[in-house]
Amino acid sequence: MIDKMDLTRDKLGPWQYHRFRRMTNKIKKLEKEISQLMDGGSNEWTTRQLKQARGKLGYLYDVEKKYSTLRACSQWLREGD
Repeated sequence: MIDKMDLTRDKLGPWQYHRFRRMTNKIKKLEKEISQLMDGGSNEWTTRQLKQARGKLGYLYDVEKKYSTLRACSQWLREGD
């Protein structure tokens, strides 16, 4: 059973890391997109795009915060006080 748990941890570790990296890259991309939209001209299309990008960015910030909280709790449980 311990070997299976270790194998699972070894497989999920890199997957989790890559998933977090993709999320971080998406956040950076959206921040850049929002900056470009704000610097450009203002019309109905850019306003709609800006609103969508901000919504996606807010969602990703929430996911990142939850991930960080879970990771901190997990570390605390592993290491103790």
